[in-house]
Amino acid sequence: MAKPGLIDAPGKSSFVGGIFKSVVCSVIGLPEIDNSQIAATLIDQVVNGFEKDTLLNQDLARIGSKALLADQKGSS
Repeated sequence: MAKPGLIDAPGKSSFVGGIFKSVVCSVIGLPEIDNSQIAATLIDQVVNGFEKDTLLNQDLARIGSKALLADQKGSS
């Protein structure tokens, strides 16, 4: 199970939507994650096995960033 915070899709939100998202994240303390990090995490967990039953936003960001970095190094 994945429990992400507010999912950011770069280039997909309007100016007003971006401002609203920033205000909500800072005032409420809602964590934010990029859609590419979520995708990379889920693929990594399916291929390599699940780290734990429920992946929280910080887990998704950590695993996704590591997977994306490994992919960039592998394609260079």
